Amino acid sequence: MMMRNLGLCLCVIIIFVIVTCSKAPQQVMELKKFPIDSLEGIITQSGVQFDKQVSSDGNGSLKITATEPTVVRLFEFGNIDIENARLIY
Repeated sequence: MMMRNLGLCLCVIIIFVIVTCSKAPQQVMELKKFPIDSLEGIITQSGVQFDKQVSSDGNGSLKITATEPTVVRLFEFGNIDIENARLIY
């Protein structure tokens, strides 16, 4: 009885691995891109500076200085359907 249960568990695990590994990777589609190489297009300009020295891609970055909790609006997307999407900054 124990061997039968062990065999059944092993079959379930093998089927799970096969199904999980056989799924095709989802295609990634870029809907919008906002390059950071200046302050152009940044909505909130107060307390925001462009920093050429610090960058992950060599183009620069934004430095935000705040003395208290604040909202900094970077970009507007407009009417883009982002259902089941990944937003990356």
